[in-house]
Amino acid sequence: MLLLPLNVCRDMLAAVLALGLTPGCRSVAKDLDSHKHRFAMPAPAPQKTPLTLTLTQPTQATRPLSTRWLWCWIVVRLLVDGVLRLIGSFTVPDLASAVVLLVAATFLITVAVGLIKRQLWAWRANFVVIFADALLQPAGNPLRHSPYLFDVGLWCLLWTWPNSVYFRKSRSLFETPTPG
Repeated sequence: MLLLPLNVCRDMLAAVLALGLTPGCRSVAKDLDSHKHRFAMPAPAPQKTPLTLTLTQPTQATRPLSTRWLWCWIVVRLLVDGVLRLIGSFTVPDLASAVVLLVAATFLITVAVGLIKRQLWAWRANFVVIFADALLQPAGNPLRHSPYLFDVGLWCLLWTWPNSVYFRKSRSLFETPTPG
């Protein structure tokens, strides 16, 4: 419902009646015009707005997020690694290792397809991949000469932290548009 101030309604009614074809409409319009002072609305008080100062760097705020790393992540980290784990699941002699590799390969390929389709669930599942890397990559290093927690900390600093920052910034790429 559209609510208009009384003086706007009066002016619109006077204009419509003035355009009328009968002399009676014109006389009503003149009568309304002569009583403007009775329908006058008081002028609104000026709004006092507080003085604000915003300091931003327009180059950072307006620059769009690059998707080159996203495509590299999808193709190299998720798809290639998923296919290699899938192939590896058929070459290991141990059934338990084969099942683990098969589940990991299926998860990586599913997340990659979801990221390609820009699905929000895949964006969330990608954080599972990032943090699983932080915990499992140092454990799989056969040349490890340092303690495991040191390797996890180093891996988090060099791999997990930059990727999680990038993917947090890229959430807008995966939000579903609202229908409207």
